[in-house]
Amino acid sequence: MVRNKDVLTSRIEQLEWMLDSEFPSYEWAERLERTLGSVERALRRHAKEMESSKGLFAEVDRTRPSLERQVNQLKQQHRDFVDQVGGLREQARRIVAALRERGSVELHCQSMQPAFPIDCTDFLQRLEQFVAVLQNHKKKETNLVLESVDTDIGVGD
Repeated sequence: MVRNKDVLTSRIEQLEWMLDSEFPSYEWAERLERTLGSVERALRRHAKEMESSKGLFAEVDRTRPSLERQVNQLKQQHRDFVDQVGGLREQARRIVAALRERGSVELHCQSMQPAFPIDCTDFLQRLEQFVAVLQNHKKKETNLVLESVDTDIGVGD
């Protein structure tokens, strides 16, 4: 269980590093497409494990309606994230293909508009937002489990 949670965290960190790295290039876009594929696989594993009968969500006190709602929201977000990362990956593929077709090695967002098939400035902003939302989601998962455990422990005290 812990190993795969670390894989998702590692993939999120890879995306952060890519967003903070040098100005995007063809190689960067190719690497991003591969990284998004890794993020998608890590998200699927993470969701499967969190939602399994032995996962962390199973440890949440489901008799409390507020915690049950939070679990359901987090489960829905897992599905949403897989869809979102799939869309980002497809856009990264289109950027790579367009750069390959043009023979370009540099990704200059402003100079490629409007002929470029994707608004890459918007794409990079959406990628940044995706990373931020994923990080926030992981914090919510941790807090939910901690809240459930703290409440359970505190009941008899």
